[in-house]
Amino acid sequence: MRFFSLFIPLLILPIVIARSYDHETVTFHEIGHLLGLGHSSVPGAIMYPNITPGTSKGQHAKDVEGIKALYNF
Repeated sequence: MRFFSLFIPLLILPIVIARSYDHETVTFHEIGHLLGLGHSSVPGAIMYPNITPGTSKGQHAKDVEGIKALYNF
């Protein structure tokens, strides 16, 4: 019985990690809202409203354009 209690978490861990959200991507998305950006219709943009677990996104040209437009850069 002890063997299974030690072994089962090792089987489940990869599934949990695969279903995790990238905290940096989520943080950048929320900071975009703080700066005044809404959701984007461009799937690659950080401000796209949906993200699948395990996906990491970086800076996208559409996000930069939105910030420039808001703050007159």
